[in-house]
Amino acid sequence: LCSIFFSVLFTDMFRTVEVEGGYPFATLHDSLFTSVELMTLEWGDFARTCMEADPHVGWIPFVFFIFMSGFIVVNLIIALICDAVSLIDEIARERAAVKEGIVIETPEEQLQFAQTRIVVLEERIRMMQLSHENMQNLLETLALELRESNVIGKGEESSIPTSIVPNFSSRISGIFMGKDDNASE
Repeated sequence: LCSIFFSVLFTDMFRTVEVEGGYPFATLHDSLFTSVELMTLEWGDFARTCMEADPHVGWIPFVFFIFMSGFIVVNLIIALICDAVSLIDEIARERAAVKEGIVIETPEEQLQFAQTRIVVLEERIRMMQLSHENMQNLLETLALELRESNVIGKGEESSIPTSIVPNFSSRISGIFMGKDDNASE
């Protein structure tokens, strides 16, 4: 549609303009062919020659046509990429379903499979949160033990006393086994 509109405009404005020994805008067919050539960004010679024929407005249709056709072509490329990514994602989901022994044929089965995957991912997130909480408790316990043994103090740097290692080790194992010594005190 964009090419047809601009081809009519080019034919009307530049019908008598000679470019490289020919008249690329003499008929609507010639203008359509030339507009396809312009879409490939080979427009410099055409625009310069047409600007010589009409220096005030000769450049305007070329600039607008290049912007419009460039926008359309870029959108087509993006649409192709999105379509390809969607197809790859669909194939990957089907392979994952087959690997898990699930046959997906209807939208309801696809929904069921997606809900199952969501439950699995929620469980993984919950496990990661528990691991994070355990690590945070471990660091808090380490900081408390170091403060209690005066290793971390008023800018003093010293090595960790060996007397706190067994006590600290038992607290760490308690945290990872789900028993917190601080909670029972």
